[in-house]
Order: sequence, then C-alpha cells, then structure tokens
Amino acid sequence: DNPTGGAGGMMFFDFGDGSTSDLEKAHHQYTEDGLYRVRLVAHRNGCVFETEKAIPIFELVVPNIITPGGSVGLNDVFTVQFGDEEFETPANHGLPVSVVIYNRWGTILFEEKNYQYNWSGEGLSAGIYFYDVEVQTYSPCRSWIQLVK
Repeated sequence: DNPTGGAGGMMFFDFGDGSTSDLEKAHHQYTEDGLYRVRLVAHRNGCVFETEKAIPIFELVVPNIITPGGSVGLNDVFTVQFGDEEFETPANHGLPVSVVIYNRWGTILFEEKNYQYNWSGEGLSAGIYFYDVEVQTYSPCRSWIQLVK
C-alpha cells in the first residue's frame, strides 16, 4: 500500500530552497550550490508520514592539471571538489568517490573505489593522462589531466 498517494491521500514536497510541490512525481532544478534539506510529508487514512533527507547539490569540479613538487599543498594531488569552495569535496558529505587513471593506451595506472585524494602521478612521466571519476552512483565524469613535473 502506498501511503503517499491514491484515494484519500495527500503529499507535499519541500525542496529546501523555498520551492514546494504537491505533485506525486515532482521535478526540481536547483540554481545554486548547497546542502538542501528535502522533506516529504504525506497523509493518508488519518496517518501522517514524514521524512527528510539532506541532499548535496554542488557543481563537480575536476582539475585538468596537477603540479606535484611545485607549491606544496597547491595542485599537488588530483582533487575532486564540490563547488568553488576550496577543500569542499564529495567526501565531506559522505559521498564516496571512485577514481580510475589510465594512459593513452587504456592501461589502468591507478584505481581506487573510495578515493583518498592521494594520486600525485608518482612514478609517472609528465604528460596527459585520462580519468574516470564517479561520485557515489551518479553518472561518471570522463576527461583528461595534465601531469606537470
């Protein structure tokens, strides 16, 4: 039995940014980065059901260059970041990041399912490498990274 709809039922979404909906299937687009508390309240047969979940909505920022051995602490490791805040990563929101780095021939050089922000290209020559980055179960991001030494 679905407590959120059907005859005698009512539901309400609060998207955490001032927008709401009473539609059974709601679509919403956020315009700014942030951690939004999305709430669903449903009423059916005299019972009220309520649930809330914090949803991180951030633009994924992946560098196109790292410079290990340059300025310490600046671009020395491959860092997947959320939004434009320095040191804001998906991991800060409990979202694991999977990273695969490979060369132009498709040979995997580095792979980590729960990335610890530790790939610096150690032992590799300067050049262009390719990556697959996946935050939790969202669509993967595929591109290239230049390693400058």
